Amino acid sequence: MTTLTRQTPQRIVVSQAILPMSDRETAVLRALGRMGVLHAPVLHALVFADAARRSVQRYTSRLLQRNLIWRRAGFALPTARPDGHTHPIRTPDVYGLTADGKAELERLQLEPQGGEFERLIGRDRRAPLPADATLVADMLISSWCASVIDEARRAPMLVGVTCQARPTIVAGEFRQTIGAVLTLIFDPQQRSYMRPGWQIPWFDGETVKDRYRVVRLALEVDNGRAASAAIIEQAQLYTRFSQGGVYTAVFGGAPRPVILAPPGDRGPIVAAAWARGWPETPAILSSTARVQHPQHGALWGTYYTVKDTPAQQTTLLGGLVPSVEQWAQMTAGWRPGAPA
Repeated sequence: MTTLTRQTPQRIVVSQAILPMSDRETAVLRALGRMGVLHAPVLHALVFADAARRSVQRYTSRLLQRNLIWRRAGFALPTARPDGHTHPIRTPDVYGLTADGKAELERLQLEPQGGEFERLIGRDRRAPLPADATLVADMLISSWCASVIDEARRAPMLVGVTCQARPTIVAGEFRQTIGAVLTLIFDPQQRSYMRPGWQIPWFDGETVKDRYRVVRLALEVDNGRAASAAIIEQAQLYTRFSQGGVYTAVFGGAPRPVILAPPGDRGPIVAAAWARGWPETPAILSSTARVQHPQHGALWGTYYTVKDTPAQQTTLLGGLVPSVEQWAQMTAGWRPGAPA
């Protein structure tokens, strides 16, 4: 005799009506929120280092359709033709995060709440797209940050990164907007790769262990037009905030100013003004022509101390890695895909 067992009927779950997000899509949103804008080739190298260009186009198209990012055509560059005439050639597109994209990051709870999330840059998708002049300055900042991060992640000992373009700090009557603040956190005891090579280990408030080495940098871009008096005031504000603990309260420590100046004789003028405003400044300086190492990017560009006369050549990593040759050996095992 067969016994029939009554089964409990399944209940229908109401759909949340939310499209799933892939790791690459969230990586795009997080990078754009921190760096403000990214040129398409930079976005490719930073987030899709192991993928073909069509992958970038596929993911960005999906994010654009959902209004999570915005896109602007690149610059029109006059290019000479064989007949002697010129015609404009556009550079690749530029991308940024929308306010909707920032809200999506909040919904996904991917970002630590508080000041870090609030500082993420998200533009209303209905607002006018940035003008060329604004975009040029923003792309210099974001490409420097991306270049440093891209190279730093090739070291097995990198365990954390924080980055924010255009953060504004207010302390009493004083207000400061920095080009970008970038923090690299290294664990000298970590010698193997613990994540896919393309992934950026964004630091989300984890505990900084005693053995970690932390490198904090504040990027300032000199436009070649600021008067010496304005540069002196800028340096004085840095020393006021550094000595007053303002940076420690906001970023966890005082960042080392990194100044990018136009090529030519502008660098010595800027350095002299900075040294007058902050005689013992730890600031370092480079030019946009010398900041890029041919193999190891802006992390190993040519930088000089500001306070010394004559200026001394130095590096962003200080004494952490003594030479670019040792860095090359340390990062030789990096691969853009999953670790072996």
